Amino acid sequence: MSDFLKKNADEFSALIEDRAMDSLNLVRIYIDFESYNVVTEKNNIPKILGSDIPGHLFMPYEDAGMATGAYLAAQSLAYQLTESPDALRRAKKAFSAVCYIYELGKNGRCEGFFPKPY
Repeated sequence: MSDFLKKNADEFSALIEDRAMDSLNLVRIYIDFESYNVVTEKNNIPKILGSDIPGHLFMPYEDAGMATGAYLAAQSLAYQLTESPDALRRAKKAFSAVCYIYELGKNGRCEGFFPKPY
């Protein structure tokens, strides 16, 4: 891997881990574009029609399962290529989040169904 690609991959991975991951290690798909911070009610994300969940709590998790899975795949491949302890640590965090989402479906009596985590 070129130094340029490695530097960019490391910066992106750190951004995801430091800013987009929540306390359960789910990768939120929305962060504030200018500050790279978690979106809040100040970002004025509207509610989704038919939902009582505020937009700033709903939208970051709409595709969090896919984003977390993609991040897990990327970190797993990075570890396979580089044996980086950081990549392994990040892959384990993402895997724990995928397991959490799986348990949401299992606890909802729909084992195997991969629910939205909001």
